[in-house]
Amino acid sequence: MTPLYFNLFLAGYLMLLTPGPIFVANLSLISREGRLKGFQLMSGALIGDMLWLALTFLSLIESDLLPPILFKGLAVVCGLYIMHLGYKVYKAANLKNEARIFKKPFVDGLLLGILHPKSYPAFLAIFSALIFKHIDSLTWADFPAMFLFGTLGFIASYGTTLFFAGFKPVKDFYNNNFKYLSYFFAFIFIYFGVSLIIGIL
Repeated sequence: MTPLYFNLFLAGYLMLLTPGPIFVANLSLISREGRLKGFQLMSGALIGDMLWLALTFLSLIESDLLPPILFKGLAVVCGLYIMHLGYKVYKAANLKNEARIFKKPFVDGLLLGILHPKSYPAFLAIFSALIFKHIDSLTWADFPAMFLFGTLGFIASYGTTLFFAGFKPVKDFYNNNFKYLSYFFAFIFIYFGVSLIIGIL
């Protein structure tokens, strides 16, 4: 593995461990409903991550590939969707009976992964910094390997979250503080949603 590809792998790994809507959703779902449900959500989210990763590398190879209006439109849709999830988390915290926030984990993960326009600028900023020295020599032939190692980093990151979030001490802490953590997670979701919409104004 060359240093460039290792750096792409490492960037993909560390990026998805950074707390955000998908990370919070993974932690919440795994702690409440187990690793299998978390795996389903992550599988959906990974498809969205791979889409944005592909668009990022294609844009680095072929500049001005995607129009800015695309991301403004997605920012509005994503912001509203994440705020809706925040409201669902808040409602679940106030119900006497436990409520399933993510009734279709794969679909919810897919929506979270695709409707996340911040993925593109974040991916573009980080990955372009890593391959800056090589950017003038990049060709379409470089795309498959770049995409592969970035995706492997994503998979390793989700695997780490899946592994540690399923530990009993983590689950016990979440379950014992479910109401307060739900409020906190609801705030995180709504904050991200509002930030996305404000960011395009």
